Amino acid sequence: MMQKIMAPMMDSFTKMPIRDLLKAGGIEADKADALNPATIEEIMAILDPNFRKRMDVMLNTMMPALGQFMGRFEPDMREGMAEAFASRYNAAELGEISAFMKTPTGAKFGSGFMELAADPHYIGKVQAMMPEMMRAMPEILQKSVTEMGTLPKPRTYKDLTPAERQRLEALIGLDSKKVTQ
Repeated sequence: MMQKIMAPMMDSFTKMPIRDLLKAGGIEADKADALNPATIEEIMAILDPNFRKRMDVMLNTMMPALGQFMGRFEPDMREGMAEAFASRYNAAELGEISAFMKTPTGAKFGSGFMELAADPHYIGKVQAMMPEMMRAMPEILQKSVTEMGTLPKPRTYKDLTPAERQRLEALIGLDSKKVTQ
């Protein structure tokens, strides 16, 4: 299912103009707009003619491996889902949901519910949204940057008390000489 979701998203990502990605990354809009509208796909065709193949290999190897990895956690995920349902619905509502899931339509819905995220109709809408989302990212990120600006700056090693330095050194397994490097 993840391959069905990720492949189209990666495809739409590589077709976006680099300048849109740079703006999303925080580059000033006027500087990014001065660039040509080249896409990652166009640039990678020159730099790495096997880029698309590499992406396919990555998706086709990583997603099944992630699926196997996640399969180990399925019991915990089921338990988490049960807890989520229990926190949102009372016993009577859960009974109604259970009764519905025992019907042919409920069984059909339940067996395909998670796959809806990989449906071409849905994926198409997500793909269509991506360029607009990337154009909106500078403003979205700016809100985070502005809000983070209200927080105190992170401390440096020199700002720590001797006890904090000792604790940090123990946590990362380095002595004070190596930590300051």
